Amino acid sequence: MEDILLTGNIKFVTNAMIAHFDKSQRIILCGDTQGRKYKNPKVVTYSYHEYDDEYRGIYKSYNIDTVVQFSKVLDGQKRMYDEMENLENAMYCSKMGGANTFIYITSNDYLDGPDTTRSRLLHSCEDICRRFSEDSGMKVIILRVPYLFSVELYDCTLSRIIRKGIAEKSVELSGNGETETDFLSDEDIGELLSRIIDEPSGGYHATNIGGGNKICFAKLGEILKTELNVSEIKYDNYKEAVPGMYDDGQIRLSYGWFAQVDMKEALPDIISVIDSDIRAERKKKRQFTDTQSLRAGTAAVLEMIFLFAVSELLSYFTSGFYRMDYVDFRLLFVVIMGTIHGTRAGITASVLAGIGYFSHSLIGTDWQIIFFNIENWLPFVSYFLCGSIVGHIRDKNKEYISFSDEQQKILEKKYIFLSELYARTLENKEDYSRQIVSYEDSFGKIYRVVCRLNSTVTDKVFYEAVNAMEEILEVKSVAIYSIAADSRFARLNVCSREINDSLAKSVDLQQLPQIYTSFKENHSWYNAEALADYPAYAAPVMRDGSLIGAIFLWEAASDDMKMDYYNKFNIMCGLVKDALVRAIEYNEREEGMQMKAGTRFLKPEYFENIIEMKERLGKDGMSDYMLLRINTGNMNLGQVSEVVSHSIRNTDVLGLRKDNITYLLLNQADENNFMKVNNRLKPKGISLERV
Repeated sequence: MEDILLTGNIKFVTNAMIAHFDKSQRIILCGDTQGRKYKNPKVVTYSYHEYDDEYRGIYKSYNIDTVVQFSKVLDGQKRMYDEMENLENAMYCSKMGGANTFIYITSNDYLDGPDTTRSRLLHSCEDICRRFSEDSGMKVIILRVPYLFSVELYDCTLSRIIRKGIAEKSVELSGNGETETDFLSDEDIGELLSRIIDEPSGGYHATNIGGGNKICFAKLGEILKTELNVSEIKYDNYKEAVPGMYDDGQIRLSYGWFAQVDMKEALPDIISVIDSDIRAERKKKRQFTDTQSLRAGTAAVLEMIFLFAVSELLSYFTSGFYRMDYVDFRLLFVVIMGTIHGTRAGITASVLAGIGYFSHSLIGTDWQIIFFNIENWLPFVSYFLCGSIVGHIRDKNKEYISFSDEQQKILEKKYIFLSELYARTLENKEDYSRQIVSYEDSFGKIYRVVCRLNSTVTDKVFYEAVNAMEEILEVKSVAIYSIAADSRFARLNVCSREINDSLAKSVDLQQLPQIYTSFKENHSWYNAEALADYPAYAAPVMRDGSLIGAIFLWEAASDDMKMDYYNKFNIMCGLVKDALVRAIEYNEREEGMQMKAGTRFLKPEYFENIIEMKERLGKDGMSDYMLLRINTGNMNLGQVSEVVSHSIRNTDVLGLRKDNITYLLLNQADENNFMKVNNRLKPKGISLERV
């Protein structure tokens, strides 16, 4: 019979999970079981850990074929102390113990996230598993899973959220409302483990397991808000250690497994169990408190009776001793009770002491003499005065101690909050430092962008500008426009491939008054108010105080509508502006050399460069153009230049190719543009022909 060892963070092992294993298999649980009881009679529990000497003895006592190691970071747990060392010890023991399969279940929160110490350590754990499989020949399978949930799991993230929501009437979630996550049932993971154990695949495999319960925290918060009847949803905006939705489909292909338990359907049962548990805890706590109060009251009553009896006996037996005339045992009794039990006990003891004194004074004396003689009142006054003062001082000190304890708890909470805030500040500092000094994130990329934009060919600057902005800003909606002097229309020069088909070839800036006003003041603009038909970001291209172009970012994610992204956009636009103005000024200076004398036709060597860039832009889907042959008739080059220049836009280009034939290049043009220009030129004796 093959035995299965479940070790590591086995608090996530439930009866529902074990129920899917073969009944003939013996299950050994090794770790902190927290006193949990398991229904399967073949479950054996040990409290050893991977680093204990007794842990290795388990392999000698059982015929262990499969080892399942549960990671400490499961279910979004942040602490991972000794995770790597424990994993190495578990794999070493499994190898020496003759196991054939090692399964490592870990979180998926470090995938596609920022480069942190946590992510590096968890990636290192995977590297250890891979190298161990290669060196030992064992079958090693890594299962990356999202949040876990179960009716039995009181300590999982979902249960903690629900428990806190019931207790404090508010739901607190990680990340923000748009953060997406996933949940996997203990029953589903139990079914998966049983299939892997029955038919394990060979070698090393690392796969992502989806729970089939993809949901954003905003939606989860609304569900819990309704189910728990709470009034508030909070987010801590802390995204580290938050599992996501990852499912590569490998497990379904290999084992025919997919998650079946719906978290939303299981939620009422989980809430019901937790609510019942909380009620039982509260009832038990109330019973304990009532029992403690009863015991304390009974003890106080017994103490008072005993001490009162002792004080009366001492007063009676020492009444004939002259040396004891200065000792009042009743007053001592009052002071003791007031000091120990407070004002109520002190006053009660004063009453008893007064009754005892009055009873003792009646021996041989008329009660009227005792009552009407003012001197006899002094003992009664002393008893009540001492009992009240001593009891009040005791109660006041107790209240001060309680207040100090509460203050200490508040300070501890503040200290924990400040410590967490400081830790997050350090993490943010590390992130910012990486962004500033990292070659990939800052100076290196800026340097590469500057090198790419360093060209005197305007179209090449356009091409490299769009690619650079897409790469740095991580968007696919960049558009660069040119604006003629004193014109309100921005003509599209080049744009991202994804929006080329849907984007208009020109923009009337007066239809975008907020952008137009901002451009006149030479300021960049961003769509903070989420205005319809407006781009997310826009920046002007100025030259000598005149608006000559614009850079639009039509779409941006909601997370990118913030100041750091706005600054990044401004930096990129600044680099593009400088490159464009530099290229334009260079072309103006070299205009006489680039064009045929007395015409607007570019010489072949310059015109061919432009055609080459247009072909590249067209191939990449970033710009549309039409290359047309000009049939000049009997006109000379100067006449053709004069006629055609007055019928085309400032973004269109005239040029000569190596065949010395005149051409017209229409920028961002289609069949409609071709017909318009051709119809303008025909009456003037010039016709156009597509190349």
